[in-house]
Amino acid sequence: MLIRKTNEIIAEVLAYPINDLNPEQHLCYDLLADSLALMDLMINLEESFGFKMEQGQFDNIHYVKDIYQLVTRFGHYPLGPDTNNSDSGCISKQ
Repeated sequence: MLIRKTNEIIAEVLAYPINDLNPEQHLCYDLLADSLALMDLMINLEESFGFKMEQGQFDNIHYVKDIYQLVTRFGHYPLGPDTNNSDSGCISKQ
C-alpha cells in the first residue's frame, strides 16, 4: 500500500506513467523533474502521509527509492531493507 500510494503521487505530480515507475529511477534524470516539480512532490507527500519536513531534508532525495525511505521515516511506515545511495541530486543548495 505504501509503495502504491507513493507511486500514485509521483506519477500524478510528474505526469509519468505509474506502471513505468521503479525504485532505481532518478527523479531529475529519468523522470525529468525540475525544482518546481520536486517542491510540488514534497508538498503532496507531506499532505498525503501527514508529516512535515524542513526544506533541507528533501535535498538528499534523488531516486524513487529515496522517496519510499522518506515516507517510511517520517510517516512511520515499515519499508524493509535499507536502500541508501550516495549519488548527487538535482536540487541546488540555497
